[in-house]
Amino acid sequence: MASTAVNDLHLRMREATHRAHESLEEQGYSVALADGTLAVEQLARSLADWRIVYEAVEARADDLGDVWRPWMARTERIDADLALLPKVEGRGACAADFAELVRSVEPDALAGILYVLEGSAMGGMVLVRSVRKIAGPDVGAFHAPYGKETRQKFVGFLQRLGDLDPDVDRVLAGAAAGFEHIARMTAEWSPPAA
Repeated sequence: MASTAVNDLHLRMREATHRAHESLEEQGYSVALADGTLAVEQLARSLADWRIVYEAVEARADDLGDVWRPWMARTERIDADLALLPKVEGRGACAADFAELVRSVEPDALAGILYVLEGSAMGGMVLVRSVRKIAGPDVGAFHAPYGKETRQKFVGFLQRLGDLDPDVDRVLAGAAAGFEHIARMTAEWSPPAA
């Protein structure tokens, strides 16, 4: 797909998910994470739930074809962070639902979900400072997986996605479903209202 078409795809994705993205940033969990006041136990709970989701994504890597790269896997990074945090038991119901969605959608919708997850790495670069304020200087492998290469890797992801010439409506539907499930997960992790 030509560069203009990739930019058009990215623009459509951003426009379609803009409100959902803004809404997530206003949730209690996101606010507490961003300002560094989230309890370390809530951070651990969220990472344990993210592990469930990423395990499902990584199991479907072959279904993503050329869009997927091995460095996109995040379960090992999550495990590294979890090893430094208080242990949490069980799993969130919303994470299990999200993982089931990941396991069941067709590849173009899965690529839309991956768009949301890879885009979150951009925000993670900002959040990693707060994560380290909450949990210590060695935590943050999940939130800042690509370091200074984050933008470059996201642009490469968009190019590979565009090169597949996907059904854009299905990709958009997958992205919307991904945001919906993330909103449910973050609501589950949000600190109780004061």
